[in-house]
Amino acid sequence: MSQVSPNEILNPDLKALEQTYFRQLIGINQSVAKARFPFPLYLSRYVGLDPAKQAEADSRGLEFVRFEDRTILKITGRSEAPLQVQVAPPAPVAIDPPATPVLTQEDADHMDERYQTQLAALHKEGTAKFHFVAYAPPAFVIFQDKLTLQMTLKNSLQFDGAKSSIYKRAAQSFDLFLAPLLKDLAGRISADVEFQLYDFSVISRLSAGARESSEAVEFICPRPAVKQFINAEITNQQLLDQSIILINGVRVALNLQVVE
Repeated sequence: MSQVSPNEILNPDLKALEQTYFRQLIGINQSVAKARFPFPLYLSRYVGLDPAKQAEADSRGLEFVRFEDRTILKITGRSEAPLQVQVAPPAPVAIDPPATPVLTQEDADHMDERYQTQLAALHKEGTAKFHFVAYAPPAFVIFQDKLTLQMTLKNSLQFDGAKSSIYKRAAQSFDLFLAPLLKDLAGRISADVEFQLYDFSVISRLSAGARESSEAVEFICPRPAVKQFINAEITNQQLLDQSIILINGVRVALNLQVVE
């Protein structure tokens, strides 16, 4: 017998159902046995059997049962060779590094507002001690996409424009004027103020006979390099090699030993 007999069922309601649908249950059982699946499938009244004993096991896997106050048709089966599902590995996802935000003058203006009191105090002290010009207080600007603290100083040295080169004037402006001020200047800036560059703009007076003119030399220096120079970890030339030097807005290279 390929199907559970009604006589084996004690519950009268389930027994009646089994009798009513007995022929249909046999037909389903036989249809399942003839069906072809990607893997062998057997109806079995009991689950968890040893595969070696499957052939001799009770194959009557269809019967009516009660489940949570409902009458259901239970179908029980098992497979000898479980289907091996090959899951393709997920396609690699390209993760782009987050774009570094481009700083604008608006960011620099925000820094000016945030540190307005400190900048005003620096300007006042700088005018008295460090030759700051009165018309250009320290301010934040953007240079090559980096936040830069710009300070404008009036050179205490005076040059004869007809007897000196722009390179020698720039070298002396750094060695004799700016370099001795750097330790005190940098010491006035709190370490928690975040910016990348210093822009020391040095205005020099030039005389040529009865005529006078001026020349602007900008030493745009990385903040960490300035700290290394102050701590005597690098030389003046090494600091300038890491810096950008502009004379009247034109970038130049400056070799201190050569021009001296």
